[in-house]
Amino acid sequence: MKRLYFNDLRPLRLPFWITLILALALPFFKVLERDIWNGEAWSVVVAVVQLVYFCGISLLATLPFAIDFQYRTFPLLLSQPRSRSSIFAFERGLSLLFV
Repeated sequence: MKRLYFNDLRPLRLPFWITLILALALPFFKVLERDIWNGEAWSVVVAVVQLVYFCGISLLATLPFAIDFQYRTFPLLLSQPRSRSSIFAFERGLSLLFV
C-alpha cells in the first residue's frame, strides 16, 4: 500500500509546487499593482499569474483520476479485491490533499 501512495504522488509534485509558489506570490503582485506599478502591462501580468494559479488548482484536482485514465489503469484498479468506495476515497483524498 505504501508504494501505491508514492506512485500516485510523483506526478503531482511539479504542479503542487508551482501552484504553491504562485499562491505565495499573488498577494505580493497585488500589492505592487496597487502601490507601485499602476500600468496596464502590470495588470496583464497579474491577470496571467491569477489564471495560472487557478488552472493549477483545477489541474491538481483532476490529476489523480486523469493519470489512471491516461495509462489505462482505471479498469485494472477497479478490478482489485478492494471495495470501489475505498478506491474512490483514496483518489478523492489525494485531490483534497493537494488542493
